[in-house]
Amino acid sequence: MGKNNIVASLDLGSSKICCMIGKITDSGDIDILGYGITASSGIKKGIVINVDLAVQSISKAVGQAEEMSGIKLSQVVIGLSGESIKLFDNRGVVAIPRSNGEITHQDVERALQASKIMAIPYDREIIDIIPREFIVDGCEGIKDPIGMVGTRLEVHACIITGIMTATYNIARCVEKAGLSIGAIVLKPLAAAEMLLTADEMDMGVVLVDVDPSSKTDT
Repeated sequence: MGKNNIVASLDLGSSKICCMIGKITDSGDIDILGYGITASSGIKKGIVINVDLAVQSISKAVGQAEEMSGIKLSQVVIGLSGESIKLFDNRGVVAIPRSNGEITHQDVERALQASKIMAIPYDREIIDIIPREFIVDGCEGIKDPIGMVGTRLEVHACIITGIMTATYNIARCVEKAGLSIGAIVLKPLAAAEMLLTADEMDMGVVLVDVDPSSKTDT
């Protein structure tokens, strides 16, 4: 995201708001260039309760990170959690149309899009889709099917949804602070990716993210 592999994240918590700016290295790691932390005002349990206070808190955290890094931000990745987030399980199935049966990135994307076809409450919208496993011609437990051969590709996916008005209000506060949103991610999943090993995630562990006003288990 951004010029020269610069990325920025914005963590909107109930107790504090954090902004971090980093640069993606050639090895795929991220070097932290600057960060800002300020007390959270106007946001509680992932829901905006005061727009003006939320914008002020966001602007302050972003300003601190920009000053430390010397980089002016235009776009951030938003981390969301709280009571407005709800997860659903669903499956998507597609046929592999090619004669050689090789599964491509496009087939995976079609399967993920097919998993979005489900009935969700009218006041919710899909924020993200996380594949739990892929199934090729009945063979389960596949993490990455690209390059494999088959006639039928199925995905077991976790559908992340948020209350439309809650997500809209968060986005509006970020935009009022002068930023655009590059992506929205679920904070507990992001924390798990950073802190847990592949073996721990395969075996199953509990990662508890404690906030003074909320607690999230992953």
